[in-house]
Amino acid sequence: HEEIVALLTAKNEADIELEREGAPVPAPAAAATTVASRAAPAAAADTAPREHKVRLERSAGQSYGLRLASAPGSYTRVLEIVPDSAAAKSGGAVQANDLLVNVNGVDVREKT
Repeated sequence: HEEIVALLTAKNEADIELEREGAPVPAPAAAATTVASRAAPAAAADTAPREHKVRLERSAGQSYGLRLASAPGSYTRVLEIVPDSAAAKSGGAVQANDLLVNVNGVDVREKT
């Protein structure tokens, strides 16, 4: 996932599209902005994946607070959120087990 890390570290703000299964995506906190959200129809609301976009901003020299994991042939997943980071301050817009779909306009589904 070196290419994804390079995309994230190139700027002090990142537009990230994530996919999540299960619970609805919470409203963003002050440190992050949800740009858009596509929820499944109400009949499948409990199990269908939801894609949403989040903008994270960080100070120079700081990380976004995402620990990532990937395996060949699968999406890169958020393994952990670092406390007191931009991701942690997103109000739950970014959570452990979210799948990375797009980073700064680049489709990262095939990048492991």
